[in-house]
Amino acid sequence: MKHIFVFIDKLVIFLKHVPPSLDTAEDKVKAKKAIVLIEEYTHTLRKLIESHKNKEYLDRLHQTHIHEIEDWVDQVTSLFKKLDSLLVLLDQDAKKLANVLENEPEKWQETVSYMSFGMFLTGLHDEEEDMIRLRNIAVFEIHELEKIISHEKHVEGLHKWGKFSELSEDEQIIAEERFFVELFS
Repeated sequence: MKHIFVFIDKLVIFLKHVPPSLDTAEDKVKAKKAIVLIEEYTHTLRKLIESHKNKEYLDRLHQTHIHEIEDWVDQVTSLFKKLDSLLVLLDQDAKKLANVLENEPEKWQETVSYMSFGMFLTGLHDEEEDMIRLRNIAVFEIHELEKIISHEKHVEGLHKWGKFSELSEDEQIIAEERFFVELFS
């Protein structure tokens, strides 16, 4: 579960770096890249979520049963429903963004804002203790993740993300900026 949330967090952070408007040709190029990156993140998330539903990994997830979480099975089932909703939302929003880019550029910021807001409405960023515990369960080993995630940049980003969490808040901000500048270049 932990690795799914790494990609969700990266996507939420990424949305902060999407151009606020489409006033210039450069903004439009960045917007096109943003849509492609959103689609890539969605593809990676879909693979991770579907892999978690594989019997072997579901068994591992259930073996990590956290006794402090009441109704463990219900919590995990609810989480998968939220994750499936997120995938539907991301697919729809990527299409909306592409349409806005081509046909209604003046609605770009509004559409990006709705997308960000929609992601938070999924409930995947709740700060409840149970959700925090679920977010920290690592079901996959790194070699398994490398087989699941076919996008080389995402695998590399996953390795960097582990080191990222060890940085101070100021260092994280600087590293985050560098990471997203690289994505847009």
